Amino acid sequence: MGDVAIVGMGAVFPGAGDAPTFWENICSGVDAITDVPPGRWDPEIYYRAGEPGDDWFYCHRGGFIDDLADFDPGKFGIMPASVHGIEPDQLLVLRAAAEAISDAGTLPERDRVGVIIGRGAYLTPGLARLDQRVQAVHQLTAVLQDLIPDLGADQLDAVRLALRQRLAPGSAETSISLSPNFAASRLANRFDLRGPAYTVDAAARRRCWRSIMRSGSSPTDAATQCLRAACMSAITRRCGVRSRSCAR
Repeated sequence: MGDVAIVGMGAVFPGAGDAPTFWENICSGVDAITDVPPGRWDPEIYYRAGEPGDDWFYCHRGGFIDDLADFDPGKFGIMPASVHGIEPDQLLVLRAAAEAISDAGTLPERDRVGVIIGRGAYLTPGLARLDQRVQAVHQLTAVLQDLIPDLGADQLDAVRLALRQRLAPGSAETSISLSPNFAASRLANRFDLRGPAYTVDAAARRRCWRSIMRSGSSPTDAATQCLRAACMSAITRRCGVRSRSCAR
């Protein structure tokens, strides 16, 4: 298997809107962990210091990119009206990819360029809104009906409507974005990349990492071997990743 060359990079991290700034932060020991930005959630409701629970937070600090997550939809041929329904991580992937391509300076033949994205199955804003529209609204009105039997059908409908009006409306873009695999497909489409395009569960890649590290490889060599395996997977158009030291 041949060598792998990293020829371009793009990134957005807490405290760093691009890859050079991220590297500067690492070298300078910058602590990018901050208090939760205003408007994220109401600490009076959702924060209880040192008291773990499944419906509130016991910590009010984290890594956030709110002031760095700017996105120009027109640059990628996306209608501004569609942006609200697209998952934010899919838009940030487009931005980071554009920066990486610009950093590289050029692309080879587009038929030979594939897209591999590592992404976990975490709860996204779109999935949360879908759950609220489909389940939470009906559950809340059902609870109200049980607790206040005198509420009539018209009143319950009014409550249901008021709750839905507080949620973002559903759209075709919203439905499409609910599929994690669409992140790679959207990127390939916007940049006209005609090689394989797929999304892999980032958690599954850790098995590859652990297997290689047990072989005695250095962290840098381990990362390179996993990257080689992913590249070979794209070249051979196989989603299963195999190398001498790792297999899935």
